[in-house]
Amino acid sequence: MFCVKCGKEIDDETAFCPFCGATIKKAPAPEDSGISVMCQTARVFIVLQSIFLAFLLFVGVCFLLASTMLGIIVIIATVIWGIYKWLSYKECYVSLNGTSITGHDGIIKSRKLVSPVNKVQDIGISNGLFGKIFHYHTIVISTAGSNGAEYKYPHMANAEELQAAFVKISNSIK
Repeated sequence: MFCVKCGKEIDDETAFCPFCGATIKKAPAPEDSGISVMCQTARVFIVLQSIFLAFLLFVGVCFLLASTMLGIIVIIATVIWGIYKWLSYKECYVSLNGTSITGHDGIIKSRKLVSPVNKVQDIGISNGLFGKIFHYHTIVISTAGSNGAEYKYPHMANAEELQAAFVKISNSIK
C-alpha cells in the first residue's frame, strides 16, 4: 500500500506512515455477499487428452504385440503422463467468494493465490478462436501490493461468471 500524503510504499498493517507520520485510514473489511464462483480447466481439454492417451496406448500395445521393448516404455510413459494430466486438471482452479479469491495452478511447479477481494485490481479474460468455439478463457488476475503480481490461469471454464461476480462484489465494496 502507498501513503496518500508522501506516496511512499508502506506496510498494509501500519497505522501511521513511517516516512511522513500521516495517519493511514484502514479500508473497512468487505462483507460476505453470498456470491461464490468456481472455475476449473475446461472439460474439452480432458476429452482431447483422453483421446490422445487412448491413441498412445494403442500404439504401445501394437509395439508390445510386435515383441518390442518400446511397447512397454510407451505404455508406462502414457500411464504416467495420463496421471500427471489428471492431477493437473484437478489442481487447477480459481474460486471467488464474497471476501476472497483463491487460485491454484500446477503440481510440480505450483503457484497459489489467496487474496482479499479488495486487493484484487482486475480480473481479465481472453480467448482465441478455439476458446470461442469450446467456451474457455485465459483468466488473468492482477493484485495490488508491492509486486503487483499477475496470476494466469489458461483454459478455464466459467471465466465470464467469475468476472461478473468480481465486478458485482467490487461495486458493493465501494
